[in-house]
Amino acid sequence: MKRYIYLSVLLVASAAFSCIAQDDLELSDEEQQFRDSIANVNLQSKVSAEAMKAYNSGNARYKAKSYKEAIVFYDKSIKSNSHFADSYFNRGMCHFELKEYAPASRDFTKVVSMKKDFTAARMKKGECQVKLGSYSAAESEFEAVLKLEPENSVASYNMGTIKFMLKEYELAIAHFKRAVSAKPDYAEAYNDMGSCKRQLMKYSAALVDYNKAVSINGELAFIHNNIGSTKKKLKDLDGALIAYDKAIAVDSKFYMAWNNRGSILFDKGNYNEARNNFSKAIELNPNYALSYNNRAAILIIEEKFKEAVADLDKSIKMDASNAKSYLNRGIAKEMLRDPAGACADWQKAKDMGLSRGKYYLMNDCQ
Repeated sequence: MKRYIYLSVLLVASAAFSCIAQDDLELSDEEQQFRDSIANVNLQSKVSAEAMKAYNSGNARYKAKSYKEAIVFYDKSIKSNSHFADSYFNRGMCHFELKEYAPASRDFTKVVSMKKDFTAARMKKGECQVKLGSYSAAESEFEAVLKLEPENSVASYNMGTIKFMLKEYELAIAHFKRAVSAKPDYAEAYNDMGSCKRQLMKYSAALVDYNKAVSINGELAFIHNNIGSTKKKLKDLDGALIAYDKAIAVDSKFYMAWNNRGSILFDKGNYNEARNNFSKAIELNPNYALSYNNRAAILIIEEKFKEAVADLDKSIKMDASNAKSYLNRGIAKEMLRDPAGACADWQKAKDMGLSRGKYYLMNDCQ
């Protein structure tokens, strides 16, 4: 999603007025109104100058990524001129960068109230609502943008992203198609359209979209990773391995590709290299629970049960929702002659819906 920042510099015309002191003279109504209007112009000019000075100082801090300092100056700008839409917008951008989505949304809302056709503000407000989990409110903003700008590819893409998160994959595909219609080289939209089809188990169709995406931009590692995951679904292990290799060639720190490469090597029976891949993923992201579970599976095969339990303890601590980690820890504990611990883990796996947990409970915990 694109970021927008308005860094305009306005020229404020100031007029100098000189007049003869007339305290002892009587002024007509017209003369009084004229003098009052001059005073008002001078006051507004001063206010505008103060607002612009603070605004430009805020912009300098924004460009330096000193977002909290920038907010202080935008506050001053808005205090001097409460109708300064660009100050509200840029303050909202600072809050967005700081992941303060509620105040950011309020600022973008203020901008829209002053400038209903300010599509950048509507886009950012929609993005805030996505971050806040208010998908319906976000859709309203993106729909409003599309009414003003029917060919806005990013708004269509954002709509597709919301539908994907809601698991409404067919609707998501329709929005991604609209995005690529407006922007034929939109690699991310082709990628996400492929991911929708993969969720619908239309793997061959998904590969068509992924390959289109990678033909547009081969430097996006996650697209190669998605190709690998789809080829694995099609039982094309060699093709999957090639795709993961390409992902790692693009981004050697892409820990998910290292993990996925390890899973292919595991399926091919190359446990030593698979373990090395899982260890590499952990090195790159020590909080990646899945790789601890996967490495533990190899440690169990190698009969290194204490090491396996240590990895599985970490996996469960990081992600308690993975039933396979409980299943595997139960196996390792059984081999360490801890039947009570093993049965407790298998019970947990069963309760989480894993059929293998039920199998072990029935056969080993009676």
